[in-house]
Amino acid sequence: MFNKLVGAEVDLEVKVVEVEVDLAKAEEDLARVEEDLAKVEEDLAKAEEDLAKEDDLEVVKEG
Repeated sequence: MFNKLVGAEVDLEVKVVEVEVDLAKAEEDLARVEEDLAKVEEDLAKAEEDLAKEDDLEVVKEG
């Protein structure tokens, strides 16, 4: 009985470590995704600025 309890405790500890490793990997992935999102948002802002400048140029040409 004691051996089964010790074995179960070891199994639980191994599972906890595996979950902690998975969590660390997920946090790293999330950080990368957040960095990528920030870059995309910057690119979008630049594209919107460029589009606004093109619209302003068209208004000047027409005016």
